[in-house]
Amino acid sequence: MTPLSVKIISPEGVKFQGDCTSLTFPVFDGYYGIQPGYENSFFKLESGTITIKNGSDITKFTSFEGTLMCENNSVTIICK
Repeated sequence: MTPLSVKIISPEGVKFQGDCTSLTFPVFDGYYGIQPGYENSFFKLESGTITIKNGSDITKFTSFEGTLMCENNSVTIICK
């Protein structure tokens, strides 16, 4: 399966750009996860931890609100 392409952008610039097999992020009622092939969606992010998994590699980022757009296996996150 084709991995998700992820880009995380903050006011300081691009914090992460790469592929992943799953992505977990904070929303108003807890945490939500997506994988490759997920439908096109838009989410409002809450403060919390964004977790990016690529096989056995795990990368975590702290976010302070923002937005996430998933479109055609590409995810763009804009956060504080």
